[in-house]
Amino acid sequence: MLKAEGGMWMHIKEAARQTEMSVRAIKHYEEKGLLQPEKDESGYRIFREQDLERLRQISVYRKLGMELTVIREVLNDPKKERAALERLYEQKQSERALCEQQLCAIRDLLAQAGDYGTLDQILVYPSVCEGLREMLPGALGELLSAHFAPYLQMEAVDEEQQEAYAQIISFWDHCELHLPFWVRGYFHVAARLWGDQIQRLAQAGDTAVKEALKVDAQRYERIRTQVQQNTARSKRFSFSFHLKRRVNRELKRCGYYDVFLPAMERLSPSYRQYRRSLLALEEQICTELGISSSVEGRMGMRSCDEQRMR
Repeated sequence: MLKAEGGMWMHIKEAARQTEMSVRAIKHYEEKGLLQPEKDESGYRIFREQDLERLRQISVYRKLGMELTVIREVLNDPKKERAALERLYEQKQSERALCEQQLCAIRDLLAQAGDYGTLDQILVYPSVCEGLREMLPGALGELLSAHFAPYLQMEAVDEEQQEAYAQIISFWDHCELHLPFWVRGYFHVAARLWGDQIQRLAQAGDTAVKEALKVDAQRYERIRTQVQQNTARSKRFSFSFHLKRRVNRELKRCGYYDVFLPAMERLSPSYRQYRRSLLALEEQICTELGISSSVEGRMGMRSCDEQRMR
């Protein structure tokens, strides 16, 4: 922390480290009007202890499932906290999959027996998928959650998984994708469409993984045909071909294939099994057809159940 007139302060990266949040999430909360950090002479955000406490408060509310609009109301008027917590408590009681840990935290808050720092350390998101959506807000989080939902319905329990999860958050915090406006617009539309399917994908769970790994003769031939079509000269003049090639080049440049996907494999055993099986299948088909495989893959035109960012 740095010291200046008015007390100790820090920049956003240190604030993210101290609160165990992502830089993207902090900026998102600022955009939503949940906090207003000061800025130094150079225009950089500076965070004081009260800002960190506010971030921990936001984190607790979000882990409890409170909506951002409600959080903003509570932060703007602390007198509304009790009513908001009581509504949230009733909501949690009525849910079938009620989380006792969250109820205990709400009771502590209502009884003023708990502090946000302690509760923030105790509470966790129901799944890695939920955590990613919160740490990577906006279209990016929605897309990643939709693509990987069947493989992320678990908690990061061991040290390797926790390190992989932290690496994924850090990767997207420092990753700047340089894509044309029309491509970013396409992703925003896709995020809206796929976001509605996250719950369905999550509920599919192990079934979706098993189906993805099941390769009978009919499905093998269908994939083989798709690979052939994807390498055909005529495809090089299509919109989907140029979109995929442009995105893949940018993903490769930023380290998506070398950093993010290996971290995903360490985080999720089911995803590791799925991806390695898919890569082996692709290599087999490419060998049969006498064409070269690549890090981006030839199977970019898979059917709906296979259409994932491997």
